[in-house]
Amino acid sequence: MKVFINAQIISPTVELPVGADAIAVKDGIISAIGKSAELSAGATEIIDLKGAVLLPGFVDPHAHPLMYGQMMDWVDVGPSKAKNITQIIEILKREEAALPAGVPLRAFGYEHRNLEEGRHPTKEDIDQISTTREIYVMNASGHGGAVNTLVLEKSAITAKTPDPKGGAFERDASGNPTGVIWDAACDILTGDAGVKVTNHGPNFHLPDTQSVLTKQFLQAQHEFIRHGVTSVGDAQVSQREFDTYKDAKKNGALKVRYSMYLISSQVGHAKKLSQDAAIDNTMLTANGIKMYADGTLGGWTAYFPEGYKADKNRTGQLYHDAQEFESIFLDCATQGYHIATHAQSPTAIGMVISSARAMRNKEIKSVNGAFPIVRIEHCGLPQEKQSHELHDLEIIAVNQPIHHHNWGDGVVTAVGNEIGERFNPLGEFVKNGVSFALSSDAPVGKPNPFEAMAAAMDRLTVHGTELGANDLKIDARTALIAHTMGGAKALGKADLIGSIEVGKYADFAVVDANPLAAGPAAMRAITVLATYLGGQRSF
Repeated sequence: MKVFINAQIISPTVELPVGADAIAVKDGIISAIGKSAELSAGATEIIDLKGAVLLPGFVDPHAHPLMYGQMMDWVDVGPSKAKNITQIIEILKREEAALPAGVPLRAFGYEHRNLEEGRHPTKEDIDQISTTREIYVMNASGHGGAVNTLVLEKSAITAKTPDPKGGAFERDASGNPTGVIWDAACDILTGDAGVKVTNHGPNFHLPDTQSVLTKQFLQAQHEFIRHGVTSVGDAQVSQREFDTYKDAKKNGALKVRYSMYLISSQVGHAKKLSQDAAIDNTMLTANGIKMYADGTLGGWTAYFPEGYKADKNRTGQLYHDAQEFESIFLDCATQGYHIATHAQSPTAIGMVISSARAMRNKEIKSVNGAFPIVRIEHCGLPQEKQSHELHDLEIIAVNQPIHHHNWGDGVVTAVGNEIGERFNPLGEFVKNGVSFALSSDAPVGKPNPFEAMAAAMDRLTVHGTELGANDLKIDARTALIAHTMGGAKALGKADLIGSIEVGKYADFAVVDANPLAAGPAAMRAITVLATYLGGQRSF
C-alpha cells in the first residue's frame, strides 16, 4: 500500500475526515483517507508531500489531443509571433525555405480580429510564400483558415464551385475564392484517401504516417500531464485518432484516461470501434458521439439568421437543418451513446434543447436504463431562458473560458454588446442551477486549468476588456469544481474521477498553492509540482 503523507488535501465536493492529511492507495484506487501517522503504519511505500496541496486530477472534457500535437509541429503564427499578415508571411517564408521539396507547409494560430489588418490572409498573401508548395494557415478556432492558390487548384475550386453543405469557400466581390475556407470545405485538405467529415464538422484530420501521428499525440499528452490533467474527453475522433490511441496503448504509452467522442459522420462504424479490444473503459472509453449544430464564433460561422451586427450579409451556418439534426441525435441516443454537440448561437443551442426534449418525450433510456448524457460544447451565447431549459433537461454545458479571454472583444464586435458581453455566462449558469464543466479545447487553448479558472473568475480579454456584469463571473471554488467533478460528470465518470474519495482512481495533481484562496492573478501563477495517475507519478 502506497501512502501520501503531509498533504494539504483539497476536494471541495466531498467532506474529508477531520485533520486528514494523508491518502492510501492500493491497486491504483484510493483505499483510505486519514491522518499521516495512522495511515503510515501499514504502508509499503511513503510519499512525503511536505505540505504541498493535493487536488483531484483535473478533468478536461473537451480537447483535441492529436490535433494539439500536430499544431505543436506546425509553425506558430499566433498573436505572440505575428501582429499582422506581413509578419505571418515573413515567418512562413523562412520556414518554407528550410523544407524539403514536396512537403506541405502548415501553420496555426492567427486570429484575424487580432491582426492589424483586421482580416484573414488571402491566397494572394499566401502565394507570396510559395506557389509550388501546398500551404495551409489554420485559424485559431481550428474551423478553417487560409490556403494558397495551389491548394485550390488541386481540388479544382473555382468561382463555379458551390459551397459544401456545412462549409464555405469565402469569395471576393466577383465570386472568386479568396483562399479562406471554413468547416466542411476543409475536406479538400485531407486528400482523396483521407478522412472526410462532410457536413458533420470541421475537418482537421490531416494525414501522416502512424509513427508521426503517435509521436505528435504523445507530445501533446505530456502537456496535459504537466498541467495536472489526468482525464481528457477527445471531442472529435475519426479513424485517425482511434488508431493513434490504439498504437499508443499497445506500446504502454497512455498516461491519461481518454474518453473518445466519435464524429457523427462515423456513427455507422461507431459500434464496431467501441467494441475494439483496446477499449478497456479504464484508460480508453468510446461511448460518445460528437455532433455539430453551427460553426465558430472565432470565425464568424456560428449561426445568427438575422446576420452579424458587424456584417448583416454574414449569417454563419448550420451543419444540419433542425429535422436532420434531431434525426441524427435521436439515432445516436437510441444506440446508447452520450451526445456532445458543438453549439454557440441561441439558434444552435435551441436545436440541442429541442432534440434533448424529444429524447425525453420518447423515453429513450438507452444507457443502463438512464437517458444518455447530453452536453453542449462551448455553449457560448445562450439566452437566459435557455439556461433554465438546460437545467430542466439536465443538459451539461462544457465551456472554455479561454475563448472569451482570446476572442471576447471580437465577439462583441461581431454580434454587439448586448449579446457578446454574455459570452460564457457561467455566473448565470450557477444562478439557474445549470451543470457545467470547464475545459481547454486544446489546441485552441493551452490545457492549463489554472488559466481557464482564472478567466472564468475575472472575465478579462487579452485586451483587458471586462466582459459583462459581475454576476457572470464565478468564484474559485465553483471554478475548481467545474474543472474536476464538473468534467467527471460530463464524461459520465463521476463515480470514478473528479474528487478525492475512497473507491475512486488515485488521480492527483500536487500544486504549490491552494486555488481556493487564490484570486485570478494568483490562480494563473499556481504551479503543478507532480501529477499522479492511479497512484503512479506521471509528471
